[in-house]
Amino acid sequence: MRSIRSSCLWATIMGVVIGLIVVPAVSAEEKALIKVCGDLTEDMTWTAEQSPILVTCPATITEGTTLIVEPGVQVRFKKSSRKGRPGMFIEGQLIARGTEGKPVIFTSDARKPFQGDWASIKFTETSVGTKLDANGGYASGSILEFAVIELGGGSGKVGVIEVHNTELLLSNVVIHKNAASAVRVKNATVTIRDSLLQSNSNSQAFGSGVLAHSATVTIERTDIIDNHVAGQGAGMFAHDSTVSITDTRFMGNRSDANGAGLFVTASTLAVKNVVFDQNETVGRGGALYAADSTVTIEDSSFTDNKTLFLAFGHGEVQGRGPVKVRGGAAYFRNADVTISGTAFAKNKADMECGAVGAEDSKLVIYNSAFLDHWA
Repeated sequence: MRSIRSSCLWATIMGVVIGLIVVPAVSAEEKALIKVCGDLTEDMTWTAEQSPILVTCPATITEGTTLIVEPGVQVRFKKSSRKGRPGMFIEGQLIARGTEGKPVIFTSDARKPFQGDWASIKFTETSVGTKLDANGGYASGSILEFAVIELGGGSGKVGVIEVHNTELLLSNVVIHKNAASAVRVKNATVTIRDSLLQSNSNSQAFGSGVLAHSATVTIERTDIIDNHVAGQGAGMFAHDSTVSITDTRFMGNRSDANGAGLFVTASTLAVKNVVFDQNETVGRGGALYAADSTVTIEDSSFTDNKTLFLAFGHGEVQGRGPVKVRGGAAYFRNADVTISGTAFAKNKADMECGAVGAEDSKLVIYNSAFLDHWA
């Protein structure tokens, strides 16, 4: 065991191309059998025969009301409205369960769709939260399963899926091409399984994949890929949260500050069998940055992650002069870290600490390998 004030540990491993579902951009305006705007106060079911459903202004599933969305349904949002940017507020219960061959799709209705065309799907504190059974499977409550959510977001620290003061299961979802975080969690509990969060961008500089505050987040068998943020944690940003990540890949995420794959502060983080590959930042911690946190990393890999120096880097913008970029794979500050069974290979830092950098931290590392670093 070593207590480290300021040091480097010299030194992930896969490249994967994943197909995406692309929705034809044909307007539903004239074809829609159901047009939605304002409060929905009665239980209803949207079927594939009624699809596409057109949301023309902000719509609310009111408290005590259940909306069921069946496999194969397309829910399309108009790009603009005099009543506001279309989106959905879930104060009651939303059960949107597609199948592998017939997903439920939430998308733009614009003829030339673009990121940020519509707002978000927000689950509020009065919504019926997901209940899991003894084996962790879905039992009841709101759920998004085999669903595609795309081309939403825009303006502010938002997620295209917002979860506040409730519980939600996201299973087999694709959340991609949104001008917002894929998922924002605040004072809530979210489980993300067997999913893909790709090519999302939060303009407010935090967590384009997942943005969590005072939350409990579990991520399993999920790919968090090619997200970009102007600040911290392109793949995921978490503060004051409990985060568990297993059998997951952070790949190709880009941050203009710290922790391109994963950024955590004042949190508890457990990582097991996770791949960090080709993530890139101009700050510290090419794949992972953790501060004031307890971190456990098991049986994982960090390969080809980078921290790059730019003259106009994060520190200089704040008037303190350029900050040294460190920790091509990971950087820890005031953290309690245990790493086991983990490989670090071909990571790069333009200035110092090609693999791991640490400051005022306690590191315990065993049964791990450091290979072919560059700093």
